[in-house]
Amino acid sequence: MREIGIAVVGYGMGAFHCKQIKEVDGLRLHAVCDIDQSKRTSAEAEQKVKVYSSFDETLDDPGVDLVVIATPHHTHAALTIQALSSGKHVVVEKVMCLNLKEADAMIKASLEAKRSLTVHQSRRYDSDYLTARQVIQSGALGEIYQIETACNYYGSQVSWRAKACYGGGFLYDAGAHLIDQLVQIAGCRAKTVFADLQRRIWTDTMDTETYAHVIIHFESGLVGMLDISGIAHYRKPRFLIMGEKGTFVAIADENFGNAECFIYKNVSDSSERIAVEPQKRDWLQFYHGLADHLLRGSELPVKPEEVRESIKIIESTFSSAETGQSVDILNW
Repeated sequence: MREIGIAVVGYGMGAFHCKQIKEVDGLRLHAVCDIDQSKRTSAEAEQKVKVYSSFDETLDDPGVDLVVIATPHHTHAALTIQALSSGKHVVVEKVMCLNLKEADAMIKASLEAKRSLTVHQSRRYDSDYLTARQVIQSGALGEIYQIETACNYYGSQVSWRAKACYGGGFLYDAGAHLIDQLVQIAGCRAKTVFADLQRRIWTDTMDTETYAHVIIHFESGLVGMLDISGIAHYRKPRFLIMGEKGTFVAIADENFGNAECFIYKNVSDSSERIAVEPQKRDWLQFYHGLADHLLRGSELPVKPEEVRESIKIIESTFSSAETGQSVDILNW
């Protein structure tokens, strides 16, 4: 078994990727690339690997088999396509890209280069989401017909994440996780999307939405509702999943991850609450799955075609907010 040499590009979120990579057999952290000298200095000291200031130099290194793109959102498509075209496999941080045109170009580049492309949708491995999936699959809720999912806190985004031109904003950040989770649970395409996007309070530092309410109707009849806010004074349940036989509620003390989980059922006019043992969070599962894919031929842990559906939904939210009307996206 050979090792996969990996270069991490962007040493902000990239530091997290470095730590994860080092914990997985078959993966080897080979280099870090960042345009910021101070970050290169930190990476060299902390990771004990090569550092590059140039993306081109990174791709020219024969020891690099795979590139992790952990740079600002607006750079994802171009850097991913360049890396694939140079013969490297690619992991791109969420959000995959900014629109459907970019997603299609990235997938096309992967197919043409015969190199793997995957997206780091880490929240597929969170405790609250894994527990919700387990409960749904157990049949305890019966057929589910509505899912509400929320990410609420009080605070502005900072740096490039506060600027629309860089792909900032709550939809491209938390929204990329919530919508991906909904798409995975639904298991089918979205039909229509309606969105109410508002800018409040942080307008002096952010030119993106600070609140988003999104309603998604899926082909199966399932309705997904998202509430994403940086202006909230109360945190809604992470999940509220309505089924014909019961309701699942995940109440978190943070926006993602650990939560108290319950199933509610009505029995003889009284409400029964059943505690559910949460599933264990397992973020390393992504990189274990990637190693299995590259070294042993298993399926990708996250397929770009799946994430394409999420990008389509995110892009349509902006169209809906502009017109105040639902957007039909089934045949996009």
